[in-house]
Amino acid sequence: MKKIFLILTSTFVFNSCTRGFEEMNKDKDNFTEETVSVNLLLPNILYRIADTNVDNNFSLGNKVSQMISYIQYNQIDTYTWTANDSYWKLYGQIENLNDIEYIGKKSHKEEYIGVAKVLKAFIFTQMSDAYGPIPMSEAGQYKQGILTPKYDSQEEVYKGANQMLKEANQILKKGATIEGDKLYGGDISKWRKFANSLRLRVLIKTMNKKDVSSEIREILSNPNEYPIFKSNQDAAIYYYSGVGNDVSPYSAGRGRVYEIEQLTALSTTMLDLAKKYNDPRIDTWYNKPQNSSHTEHKAIKPGSYSTDYRNLSMLNLNFHYNPTLIKGILMTYSELEFILAEMAEKGWVNLPAKQHYENGVKASFEFWNTAMPQNYLTETAAYTGDKLVLIAEQKWLAFFWNGFEAWNDFKRTGLPQLKPSEGNTNGNKIPSRLIYPSIEQSVNRDNYQKASNLLGGDNINSKMWWQN
Repeated sequence: MKKIFLILTSTFVFNSCTRGFEEMNKDKDNFTEETVSVNLLLPNILYRIADTNVDNNFSLGNKVSQMISYIQYNQIDTYTWTANDSYWKLYGQIENLNDIEYIGKKSHKEEYIGVAKVLKAFIFTQMSDAYGPIPMSEAGQYKQGILTPKYDSQEEVYKGANQMLKEANQILKKGATIEGDKLYGGDISKWRKFANSLRLRVLIKTMNKKDVSSEIREILSNPNEYPIFKSNQDAAIYYYSGVGNDVSPYSAGRGRVYEIEQLTALSTTMLDLAKKYNDPRIDTWYNKPQNSSHTEHKAIKPGSYSTDYRNLSMLNLNFHYNPTLIKGILMTYSELEFILAEMAEKGWVNLPAKQHYENGVKASFEFWNTAMPQNYLTETAAYTGDKLVLIAEQKWLAFFWNGFEAWNDFKRTGLPQLKPSEGNTNGNKIPSRLIYPSIEQSVNRDNYQKASNLLGGDNINSKMWWQN
């Protein structure tokens, strides 16, 4: 039976597996290494998380953070938002991760428990940053009879995620390898780095409401106990193989060329910052207008309508024709370095802020395979002036195609100084959250109502717990 499962892996992992999971979930006590293996579950989970992130960052995060501007069908850009399940879809992976934890306990392979905790912490914080209060403590327990899970406050979600990451770091110290790991190839040491780096993302947001500087210093003062990212090779990035369905949602193999070629334009927000820093990454991300009379980039204000895409800088078509150019970003090394730079600049930790800022900039150029001008860090983006603004703007640029985190940073810091989009329908306010999915409003109504009350209303302007 084990051999049969292994033979099926290549087709099982990247296709619908609901029926198979239902069969496996009928009786958890029948789990054995011969009948089910994490190397079937984990690749599919990682693929689904990465795919959801890529899609949501393009269709939501990059728009609301104004890295791109949709020139038609621009309801997201103009904040004309309705009930949204784009991040709620991740709940399907929570149940699968609960299964991985169970398998780890039953087979005495704690490393799987550690990996599951890291991914659950990632998912729960992503979802909470999108909606606010969410089901966490009772999430993914359908088989235990919990059909209408309660919502945990965002403070509880962050506290729980922080604890999961603490536990994961300790569990993964043993250093065993794991199967089915398309993120790190079974390298547990890198999972530990991801756990602790992600924990710093959690803690920097928490600092807006609660002083957790002692926890931050504990992590950063003991690198052997709490390893963190040290290079782009450590980052939590899903690399699509380009084989079969394992390609980005916007590649030629999955359609959507129209969205990239004729709808996704360079925003004035992006162009203004790129000009400010004379930043060549803009040429990696955008093509100059098709109309040959334009020799420079031309942008459009977020929220504006146009049919004249040939006279605008549109998203680089390589993102469509190269099936592996887009990466499934969970957390980059550059993000961590900018987190450290901000913490140091604010005096929370005794670290060289300038060095970490420069590390973050260099890491982003390397990630995008773009040559950094020799004078970039000494002149155009030198560490001078309002350093927190500088860190925020460079971090925003480095967040390209990870616009959801750029939106979160804007909510947390108010930087960069984004302006509400043209023709917006939200009273000239940039939204703070998504509206809960319609199904929650009907199927889980009592708990939904309690969550709405915690927020002060299920609307797009209700603030995050950690938000300024």
